[in-house]
Amino acid sequence: MNFFVVKGLFNEYINNYIMQKSIYLLCFILFWSSLQVQAAWIKGKITDAQGEGLPFATLHILNTTLGTTSNEQGNFNYQIPAGSYTLVFQYIGYKAVYKEVTIAENQTLTFDIQLQPEAFQLQEVAVNASDEDPAYAIIRNAMAKRKQYLEEVETYTCQTYLKGLNRMTKVPKKVFGNTVTIDTGVVYFSESVSALSYRKPDQFKEVMTSSKVSGRSQTFSFNQASEMYFNPYENLMATKNFTERGLISPIANNAMTFYRYKYKGMIEENGLLINKIEVIPRATENPTLYGHIYIIEDSWRIHSTDLYLGAGVVDFVDSVSIRQVFAPVKGSDVWMPISQKFDFTFKVFGFEGVGYFVCIYSDYNLSPEFARRYFNNEVLAIQAEANKKDSVYWNSVRPVPLTIAEIKDYRVKDSLEVIKESKVYKDSVDRKRNKPSFTSVFSLGYTYRNSFRKYRLSFDPLANSVLYNTVEGWAVNLKTTFRKDLPNERTLFIEPALRYGFSSQIFYGKLGASYVYNPQKFSRIGVEGGHFIEQLNDNNPISPFTNTLYTLLFRENFMKLYEKSYAKVDFRHEITNGLMLTTNVSFAQRNPLFNRTNLSDTYYVYGGTREFTPNAPDNLELPNTNFAAHQALQFELQLRIRFKQEYITYPEEKFILSSKFPTIYLNYSKGLPWLNSSVDFDLVTAVISDELPMGLAGTSSWAIGAGTFLNTNQMFFMDYYHFLGNQTLLQPQGLGRFFLLDYYTYSTNKAYLRAHWTHHFNGAILSFIPLIKKLKLQEVLSANYLYTEKRGHYAEFGVGLEHIFKFFRVDYVFSLTEQGNIAEGIRFGIGF
Repeated sequence: MNFFVVKGLFNEYINNYIMQKSIYLLCFILFWSSLQVQAAWIKGKITDAQGEGLPFATLHILNTTLGTTSNEQGNFNYQIPAGSYTLVFQYIGYKAVYKEVTIAENQTLTFDIQLQPEAFQLQEVAVNASDEDPAYAIIRNAMAKRKQYLEEVETYTCQTYLKGLNRMTKVPKKVFGNTVTIDTGVVYFSESVSALSYRKPDQFKEVMTSSKVSGRSQTFSFNQASEMYFNPYENLMATKNFTERGLISPIANNAMTFYRYKYKGMIEENGLLINKIEVIPRATENPTLYGHIYIIEDSWRIHSTDLYLGAGVVDFVDSVSIRQVFAPVKGSDVWMPISQKFDFTFKVFGFEGVGYFVCIYSDYNLSPEFARRYFNNEVLAIQAEANKKDSVYWNSVRPVPLTIAEIKDYRVKDSLEVIKESKVYKDSVDRKRNKPSFTSVFSLGYTYRNSFRKYRLSFDPLANSVLYNTVEGWAVNLKTTFRKDLPNERTLFIEPALRYGFSSQIFYGKLGASYVYNPQKFSRIGVEGGHFIEQLNDNNPISPFTNTLYTLLFRENFMKLYEKSYAKVDFRHEITNGLMLTTNVSFAQRNPLFNRTNLSDTYYVYGGTREFTPNAPDNLELPNTNFAAHQALQFELQLRIRFKQEYITYPEEKFILSSKFPTIYLNYSKGLPWLNSSVDFDLVTAVISDELPMGLAGTSSWAIGAGTFLNTNQMFFMDYYHFLGNQTLLQPQGLGRFFLLDYYTYSTNKAYLRAHWTHHFNGAILSFIPLIKKLKLQEVLSANYLYTEKRGHYAEFGVGLEHIFKFFRVDYVFSLTEQGNIAEGIRFGIGF
C-alpha cells in the first residue's frame, strides 16, 4: 500500500476519531476511577522449579469458586474483595501452594509462586502380577457416584470469562481455485464475559455482556460458554458439534470396555486424598481420551482432569487437550468447574494451525430464582452494548492477564482497523480475491466483491451453465446473483438469468428480487418474473449437469421440461420462535415443449439402438402427460413448526440452532380458477422429520410425509405431486430422496404416504476391524418407502460406505414393489 495513503488515513483517524472521543474517554476514566475505591488486586507469576512460567495455572480462594488462571507466560492479575483469605495456587501434576493473605481496600499484593512437581505416593499394598491394578477399584467407585454428581445440581448461575485464540501456521495460496487472502499469524483472538444460567436437566441460557474481537470492534465474539463445558460425569462428554460420536468419559457406565487404567499414586491436598489415574484407550480409533484423571478418595468426586485426544478421532483435527479444575462451591459440598482449557492443532485443505480456548467460571449461585419463562429456548443473547467496552473496563474485569503477544495483537490490529475499513485497503484486497481462476469459473462459480460498498456479484460455474437436453440441444444458462448488504443486517438480492437454446433458437430470461428487511424474524419479501424453462417437477430432481452427461453418454434424456411466462410474489416471516410462515402467489402462461428433430447424432457417445423418450414422461395414473397451453393462478402456503427451537440472538439478527423435537411442515397448494386460469385443485401435505443422536451407535435421520388432493377439478401433470426419484448412478444428497425410483412414473394426484430413514454408524462397526479401521470408513444403512393408490407399496433398502477419501460415499441398493418387481443398483455420492 502507498505510504502517503497510509499516512493520510492515520492523520484522518487521529484528527477526527481520537479528538472526538477524548472528552468522553476522560469522563469515563474519572467515573470508573471513582468506582475502584473498593478494589483490591493480587498479581504475580506462577512458575515451575526451573523458574519457567506455568501457562494457565489455577488460582482460587479456598472453599470457593472465585478464581482465575495465569496466562500463557504464567502471569496473573486478579481483583478480589478486601478481606482475609486462603489463596490456592495449583497446576495439574504439581503440588498446590496455599497463601494466607489479608488485603485492604485499594491495595495490590504481589506474589511470585513456585510450584514443585507432585510426588505421588503409591499405596503400600502387595500387588501380584495377576492382581487387578488398584485404579480399577477407584474408577468403579467413581462410576457408582457418576449419576449422583451429574444430577445433584438442580439450578445454578455463574459468571464466565472466555478467551480464544487461533493462529494459522501454514496457509495455501489457493483453495479449490480461489485465492486465499489471509496470512499466517493470529486470525481470531477474542474475549467475552457472560452470565450463565442452568436448569436441570440440560437447559442453558447465556447473556454475553462484554465482547472484544481483535481488529474487529463492530463485530461480536463467537465464544459461547454453554458450549465450552465438557462434563466428565456425562457418559459422552461432547456433543455432535465437536465429534459425531461424542467422547467417552473415563468414568462412563461402559468405560471399562474402552479404557485401561493405571494407578499412579496419591497426594494429600488441604486434607483430601487425591488419586491420580492414568487412562489408556483400548483402541485408538474409538472416541476416547488419553491422559490422567484425578479422583478424590472416599467422595470419589473428580478433582481435575488432564486429558488429550489423539489424531484422527475428529476430522481435520490433529490433537486436542482438555484440562479441567474443579472446586467446592462456598457453603456446600458441591464441586463445580472453575477453569477449563482446550488446546488444539488442525489441518484442513492445506491450512494448518493451533489455538486454544480458556474459560474461567466464578460467582456460583446454586439456588438462584429465575423469572417465569426465563428459559425460553434462547441459549445465547448478546447485548447491544457488549462490543462497546473500552480498555479501562477490560483491565478491570479480565481475570487472565494478556500475554505480550496478545497485547501486541490488540494494539496492531485495533490501530489498523480504520485502515482495513478504508476504501483503498478493501479495494486492494478485492483486486487479489477477484482474480478469476479456471476452478472458480468452471466448477465452483466466480464471485466479484466490492467490500467497501458491501456488495458482491456471483456467477454460476460453467459446468452448470453449459448444458444439453433434447428440447433445446446445446444451451447456455447464465445466472447471476447480486447481493447488497444494508445497514442493520438487512440484505437485498437481485437474480437475473438468461438462457439460449442453440437448436431451439429461443431466448429465455427471468429476473428475481428479494429483500430481507427484518433479520430477527427472517422477514423477506420477493418478486420474480420472466419467460423461462422449468422441470415438470419444480423440485428439480435431476441437475442439468447430470442430465447432460446421461443424454450425451447414454442417450437417456431424464429431464422433462415445459415453458412458462410468469410473475410471482413470495413472503416469509417467523410468526413466533419455531413457527415460520412462507407463502407465494403466482400467475403463469404454461406451454408444452417437445424434443427437437434437428439434433445431430455426432454429439452422442452411446452407439446402441436406444431412442430418446418423449418430453412427456410415462405415468401410471395419467396415460397421456401431454398438455395444451393454458394459464394457471396458484397460491401456496407453508408452515414450518419446530417446538422448543433453540436460537442465538444478536442485537440485529437471530441464528436458529436445533430442537429436541421433530420438525413439522404443513403445506397447502391451491389452483385458483380465476382470471382465465385453467386450474382448480387443492393439495394438502405434511412432513415430519428428525435426527436422533444415538451416541456411540451413530445418528439416525428419518422423515415421514403424507398428502392428498381434496379437489382435482382441473389440473395438469406439473400440478401432480412428484417424488424425488433417481435413475442415474449419481445420488444427490438429502433425506427424502429415493435411490432407484423413476422420476415421474409414480407421480400422483391422489393420496400418498412416504417414509425415509438413514442411519450413519460413524464408524461404530468398522472401527473394531483390524486394518480396515485404518481407512476410517463409516457405515451407513438406508431405507425408503412409498405408497400410492395406483401402484401400492414400493420399498428400497441400501447399505453403503462413506468418508471414502474423507468425502465420498457408495451405496448398494435394491428395491421391491407390490407386484414383485426387484431392481438393484450402485449409487455414488458425497458423504463426509
